Amino acid sequence: MVSEGGFVVRSTTNKKSKKLETMNKLLDSDDLMKSRTPHGKTKPKVAHRPPVGKVWIKQIFAGKLGRTLGAVLFGMMVGCPIDSSSSAWDATEPTALARVHKDMAAEDPYLTLITHPCGP
Repeated sequence: MVSEGGFVVRSTTNKKSKKLETMNKLLDSDDLMKSRTPHGKTKPKVAHRPPVGKVWIKQIFAGKLGRTLGAVLFGMMVGCPIDSSSSAWDATEPTALARVHKDMAAEDPYLTLITHPCGP
């Protein structure tokens, strides 16, 4: 007897049902693996360009660029991420806000991500 979710399920006893159960587990794991990969035939259908604007994502305080790289893997057009570690942009300078406004006007992002500058 195996408890699954709150009700009791009997374990399989004969050879054929065990084989069917194994095949079902393999099929489930294969479906899960294919649905999580951003390439191949199971790739989600995402338009290259957004419905409004020029790029999908503009990331400010990008750090490790995780969100931007994820969007690129799905084939989405992204804006140039801004961060002090990846460019000469420094948020403490008086011209920093002017650069953000200039980039936003030029790239016209559909979504703006402002990530925590000290995050992991």
